[in-house]
Order: sequence, then structure tokens, then C-alpha cells
Amino acid sequence: MVEARFSTEEEIITALKSGQIAGIPTDTVYGLAADPLSSNALKNLSEVKGRNTNQPIAVLFSELSKLDSYIENLDQLRRIELFWPGALTAIVRAKRDRLVPPLVTDELTIGIRKPANEITIRILERMGGFLAVTSANRHDRKPANSAQEVTDIFGDQIPVFDGGVSLHGIASTVVDFTDDIPRLVRQGAIEFEEVVTTWTTN
Repeated sequence: MVEARFSTEEEIITALKSGQIAGIPTDTVYGLAADPLSSNALKNLSEVKGRNTNQPIAVLFSELSKLDSYIENLDQLRRIELFWPGALTAIVRAKRDRLVPPLVTDELTIGIRKPANEITIRILERMGGFLAVTSANRHDRKPANSAQEVTDIFGDQIPVFDGGVSLHGIASTVVDFTDDIPRLVRQGAIEFEEVVTTWTTN
């Protein structure tokens, strides 16, 4: 176990605004966060995690309206908005005319989620309402559920904010909404059948 010196919220914000990666709590698992509009920060995030750089990173948001410039059909998401804040990551169509780094979109789609964690929301708001966030772990390894676990994995590579133990302890459910019928990409904290029922009845 690495003896940790956890960062303050101010230090986390300063790090993120300067293009660094930071470890932050969420309601699912701890995440590695980066400025989604910084190509260098996103590249560093993928390299630290050992993740393939052609795999887009999901974006956490504080309010859906913050993503109006990036999503093709924002009104469509009102059908599943009751799952937010919560553990549902929605893959939706991205606006093609919006210039965003390729590590958060494959130019056609983008993954988004509003977390149910007051600390995370506060950090998001201070960063303009959204951050690129992936689970805090080495690629294909178990995600961290506490600040100490993040430090055990990454040592002093990144600053980490201690927000206690994650609520769910498992990653979000990822659902692709780009076609008429939702498609399960990853089963997580929310049952896929519940998402489909809500989507088809709203």
C-alpha cells in the first residue's frame, strides 16, 4: 500500500485546468478525469491507464444543457433523463460540425453521464460543466472504489481527491441509443431491461 497524501479540491481544479489528470470520486467507481477539450490531457489519460487511444472516453456532465453544442438530438434524451443523476452512460450521436478531440468522440457518437455525487458535480461545475472521465484502473483491471485504491494503482503519478468509498462499487451501465432500439454495451449498476422499458414507453 502506498502512503497517500490526498489533494484538496482546489488542487484538483488547478491540476485539471493546467491539463493534468486527476483522480476523483463518482457514484459508481473512482475515475481518472481530464479536460475533454485538451487533446494532450486526453492522450495522457489513455497512456496512464494503458488504454487504446482509439477508444473514446465518456464525458460526465453536471447539466444536460451543458452538452447542447456537442449532441445532435438533445431532446431525445429527455426520454431517459430520469436515470440521471445515476449510473447510466448513454452513447448518442455527436454533432459533426463541433470540433472536439477524437478521444471523446469517434466523430459520430459520444458517451455521456450525469453522476449522482455532490463532490463530482461540484468539480464538474467548476470545470465548465463537463469532464472526460474513465474508471480509475489499469486497462482491463478492477476499478478503484476509494482514493487509497487509486493511489495504490497509480502511486504519485496523479493527484487524487478523497471523497470516501464509491456508492455502487461497480461501473455504470453503458447503452447505445444511436438506433431506434437501445443496445447494451456494458451491464453495470442499472438493469438494461429497465432502461429499455423507460425508453420505449416515454
